Amino acid sequence: SEEGTAAAYVENSSGESMVKMCTLVDKKCYWGVFLDSPCVDGEKYNGMLTTDAATLVVHLVCVGNKKDKQKLLAFSEYSEVAQLVSASKRASLAIAVEDVRFHVMEFSLNGAAQAGLAAELKVSQAAEEKKH
Repeated sequence: SEEGTAAAYVENSSGESMVKMCTLVDKKCYWGVFLDSPCVDGEKYNGMLTTDAATLVVHLVCVGNKKDKQKLLAFSEYSEVAQLVSASKRASLAIAVEDVRFHVMEFSLNGAAQAGLAAELKVSQAAEEKKH
């Protein structure tokens, strides 16, 4: 991961990833997805996240290249996505990419909540080490 960043990934069979990324700089965590599709930094997309627990209308923001030249789209609804991931075993995400086209991806969430907690812990420990 990048300097001062910890991340936990769940990858699907298409090579797309759902990620929880935590940064040391602002001490915040973000949920997002990595895609091969191009996007412009700051560009916004609407979507729907469906899990075995619930369905949520989501808004994603392109935050550029992050992993192997893939584009990261970050969820605006961090708390709601975090709750769904922790309560679910599977997730489907449909993102509106054009007027009538959607990009759909599916993920197994087995272990995602635990991996996300590990990412938070890693950033927290790094912050403590910097203090000393």
